[in-house]
Amino acid sequence: MVKSHTLSTFLFVFFILFTFTVALYSDFYQAPKVGQFQVKETQLVFKDGDFENLVEIRFKNRLGDFLLNRPGTEFFEWQLTKPRLLPAATAPIYTILNQLYKLKVRKIYELEPINTYNFSLDTPVLEVDLKNQDGKTWAIRFGLSNSIDNSTYISVNAKDAIFHIDGLSENLETMDLARFIESKVAPYPPERVKSIAFYRAEKKDNSLMIKAIHKDNKEWVDDSDNPLQEDLVNELLREFLSIKAQAILDVIPENAQANIIKTKTAPLWTMEVELAGGTIVEYAISDLMEKPIPELKIEKRSHFLINAKHLQYPYLVSKDYFKLWEQFSAQRLKKLPIKKLFY
Repeated sequence: MVKSHTLSTFLFVFFILFTFTVALYSDFYQAPKVGQFQVKETQLVFKDGDFENLVEIRFKNRLGDFLLNRPGTEFFEWQLTKPRLLPAATAPIYTILNQLYKLKVRKIYELEPINTYNFSLDTPVLEVDLKNQDGKTWAIRFGLSNSIDNSTYISVNAKDAIFHIDGLSENLETMDLARFIESKVAPYPPERVKSIAFYRAEKKDNSLMIKAIHKDNKEWVDDSDNPLQEDLVNELLREFLSIKAQAILDVIPENAQANIIKTKTAPLWTMEVELAGGTIVEYAISDLMEKPIPELKIEKRSHFLINAKHLQYPYLVSKDYFKLWEQFSAQRLKKLPIKKLFY
């Protein structure tokens, strides 16, 4: 009888512990807690203007951890500081911010450990951290995705909530380092360019070939206020602004070192671009490189260098763009007086 009583007691205690454990497990790991929020049919997580005056963006996915800063100059809007110090493209930044502005809410949950675990926000697939110039920060984490109903879950520290949202229309998980690097040598819209100057060799008063100044009436004139061929100047400007680098030499191959030094100290051409806010950007252009670069599969005289004075590393550019300087003629840009057209 004693043994039977002891066994019954043991089974009863075991049953109570088992039931308590299952209940605890179910409560902690299975049942997400819905927040006491009312969701409007068209409610968005963020409203227009939330992310104005940003100075820092951290974006992390399974392809990398990227940190971007806005230095507050007209040289470029953003620069990549992690994993390497390089000029940053603005297109992926706009893509990320546009996606954040489009996040449509389906349901809101409390931001607490139970929900964080259930929606995989403790091991997020995407992380976006934003900071504006006033010091306000947003820590946004993307967790579990449901391919059946095209939805996902995000947590937002600034809102102290977890949102069940419509799935993203852009695949941010595929963004890699190459997407964040600005390949354009001069990534400025034409309307921001106030003047452009061409110098033979170094920038000196006696080496100035021509300076084209954009007047308020949209006309181009030289530094003596003589009119220039507007269509030709605009074409030249478009060609220069379209130049894309094949590589940015943050790691300098041995065969390129002499060319880089020469480009900085004795360039073939120097170009000076003045932007609308008054910032002046200077570029030193080398001759075609005489030595191949086997590491980059670059043949002799197939590329040249452009060194932007405000950037740490030079651009390696295909010779296809070199025709801009080979065909350049200051005289060709000048507008002939009407009376000379009849002689």
